[in-house]
Amino acid sequence: MFLTHQVNTYNSPRLVIIFMSKDQGKSDSQERTEKRPEHEDSWPVAETGVGLSDDELYRALASTQRRRLLYILFVEEESTVEHLGTVLTGWETTETGTMAGRPERERVILELRHRHLPVLDETGLVTYDGRNQHVSIGSLDPAARDLICQSVETEGLSRS
Repeated sequence: MFLTHQVNTYNSPRLVIIFMSKDQGKSDSQERTEKRPEHEDSWPVAETGVGLSDDELYRALASTQRRRLLYILFVEEESTVEHLGTVLTGWETTETGTMAGRPERERVILELRHRHLPVLDETGLVTYDGRNQHVSIGSLDPAARDLICQSVETEGLSRS
C-alpha cells in the first residue's frame, strides 16, 4: 500500500490527496481535488453547527491529527476509520520522510478509535459510528471550517 498527499500552501486554496489501496487483489488509484470557495458563505453547512464561539471546538482542534482528519473529511464527507487511518499515516510519513508499515498504521487507527473520533463526535464535528467504523463530517459554522483549513494549510510554514 502506497500513500502520499500534497497540500499546497502559501495561500493556495487546494487540497490534493492521492492514494493507492489494495482491495481484493486489485490496485486502485484515485486523485481528489477540492478548491476552497472564494467566499466562506458558499460552504454547504447546516444553519446550526459548531461555531467559533464554542469552547469545545478549540479543545477538539488542539490536536494536529484531529484537524487533519477534519480536513480530509471536508473533501470526502464520509469515510471509514481504516481509510482515514491510511491517509493520516501517509500524511505523517510524507511529512517526516520515513517509511510506515502496518504497525504505524494500526497505531494511528487505534488512536482514531479511542482518542480522536470520540472527541470529535462528542463535539459534533463528526458523526462516528463505532459499530460500523464509519465517520462523516458534522455541521460546522463556515468560519470554523475556514479556521481548520487555514490551520492545516499553514502547518508546513510554521515548521520551516
